[in-house]
Amino acid sequence: AGRHDEAVASLRRLLFEDPKNTTAYKTLARIYFAMGNFKMSQMASGNALALDDQDADIHNNIGLAFLKQGKEAEAIVAFKKAVELDEKNIEANMNLGLIAVRSADYALAGSSFQTVLEQQPGNAEARVGLAVAYRGALETEAAMAEYEKVLANDKCNEAALINKAL
Repeated sequence: AGRHDEAVASLRRLLFEDPKNTTAYKTLARIYFAMGNFKMSQMASGNALALDDQDADIHNNIGLAFLKQGKEAEAIVAFKKAVELDEKNIEANMNLGLIAVRSADYALAGSSFQTVLEQQPGNAEARVGLAVAYRGALETEAAMAEYEKVLANDKCNEAALINKAL
């Protein structure tokens, strides 16, 4: 915690001198998040957002803070805004896909994971997510094909093995 506290103090000094430093607010939000202080993370992200509401990463960070506080509906809105601003944002698409699966929105999950896979075809987590979305949409053959792709690269991929067996 000592290093986190030092970093927070350093960033606060920087923000006192340069209160329009979006990068400092974004960094502060990530540090608070790492410390488990999700409300302060959200607050720092809100300050960054006030300076630049077109930054997809800020919206993604806000979504993560909402998610950690159990506010799924607000998290989905934030992740959707991040993807709206940057449709290729891998982290925002992964987060949106994962929460969409939990919410049984398989179409949204599938499109989010497909966007990730267009950029990172070897992303096993996104491929398993896509398979889960297919299975949820009752597209069993497509789901099995995705699990096989994962297992072709990693025969012991636990998520693919377990989900394929279900």
